[in-house]
Parts: sequence; C-alpha cells; structure tokens
Amino acid sequence: KEKVEDILNGFSGELMDTYISINAGMQGMNKQEQYILKAAMGIEAFLQKATGGKVALSDITVENGRIKGLDAPLDKLLNDPGQNQTYLDYRADILAIKNYERMQGNGLLGGFSARYAVDGQTIRTVSV
Repeated sequence: KEKVEDILNGFSGELMDTYISINAGMQGMNKQEQYILKAAMGIEAFLQKATGGKVALSDITVENGRIKGLDAPLDKLLNDPGQNQTYLDYRADILAIKNYERMQGNGLLGGFSARYAVDGQTIRTVSV
C-alpha cells in the first residue's frame, strides 16, 4: 500500500492537471483562474515538502509585499530570493495567489480534490 501511495504521490500533479483539464466545471474558468489554481496546487506541494506538512498555503499571509507565516530559513528564501529563479517563481506565485484571494474574497483550491484507486495496473478516479 505504501509503495502505491508513493507512486500516486509522484504522479499527483499530472493526475490533477488531467482532472482540471477535463472537469466540466473548470471549463468556465478564465485563464487567470486556471493559472492561480495550478499555481496554488504547486505551492501547496512545495510547502508540504519544504515544511514537512506544517505549513499550508492557507497559513500564509502577505503584508506590505512580505510573505508571512513561515519559519526563518524558508522565510528568507521566499522574501529575499536574490537571483534564485526557483524561489523567485515561488514568491511570484504566492503573491499572485494571495492577491487573487484578496481581490475575489476566496481561494480556488477549496472546491477541488480528487481521489484515485489503483486496481492492478489501472488508475481510476473514485471521487472528485
């Protein structure tokens, strides 16, 4: 079971991209909303890995252009990334997501989740 979970976790981003692209409710989203949703999923995965699951996107705030709610090492990497393109991208995504939430009054991730089952060599969606 643990091996299957590891494999699914490795493909979770691709599975979610597929789910998003075919979900009928998603078809009404504009490009900005699709970008924000995909960015939020990427940031959630990054935060899960970087903080050992201690910090989620919902725990983070932005005040005066500074990302708040992170421990010191990650705080420095995201608020003062220098020329590190990876952390510049993470920072830009977080700022865009939080700006969207501030302007729209909500996040996009709340309504989206999917569960998958593995039967032999077949992966199928069991609930969305």
